Amino acid sequence: MNTKYKTIFILLFMCLLTCARKTKTENLLKDDSYLPLAIGNCWRYRKYPGYGVFEYDIEETKVIDTVRVNDTLFYKLTKYPRNEDNRGFFLYKDSVGNIWAKDSLLGPSWLYQKKLEKNLEYIHQYSDNDSFRKSFISVDTIKVPAGEFECLKFKVTPLNDTIVPPFYRWYSKGVGHVMTKLESKEIGVVMKILVRAKVNGVKYP
Repeated sequence: MNTKYKTIFILLFMCLLTCARKTKTENLLKDDSYLPLAIGNCWRYRKYPGYGVFEYDIEETKVIDTVRVNDTLFYKLTKYPRNEDNRGFFLYKDSVGNIWAKDSLLGPSWLYQKKLEKNLEYIHQYSDNDSFRKSFISVDTIKVPAGEFECLKFKVTPLNDTIVPPFYRWYSKGVGHVMTKLESKEIGVVMKILVRAKVNGVKYP
């Protein structure tokens, strides 16, 4: 290998090494938001269906990888159980803390969740025929199998669906989504509760 090509090879190697170090550093940064994104973060939920059915189902979401596109860092997430409509998806945060999503093919972005904070109220247009109002209600202490957490409570009101009643969600800072609860005379009680999590290296419970 002559000197010219040897120099080019060394420069390319150093560039790759620098990028790898940067990605690793980014992945180790602690995210203390209401949806912490870091490789290895994992949330396991128990879902209780309504309609008088007492059996439960398990859902797990995990951050498994990152990819950088046009200087934006995306986190790849998967869900279990998986099906043909759930081949993984990508999330990224903008400069003000809003979370945006892309599908498995990294297509167009859509708003996944605004930055959560007290007194927040906004209309979330999820699709052309699907939107809801998300409103801050209170600060609650919630106890679930994963532990006891101080949470922001939000009321979620579907705007295009006259069948599904308003429901409530609780989020804990530095942990994420802790519980969802829907209750009505027609469909009974539907709950999704956090049973186990690993966030920023901390295990719950």
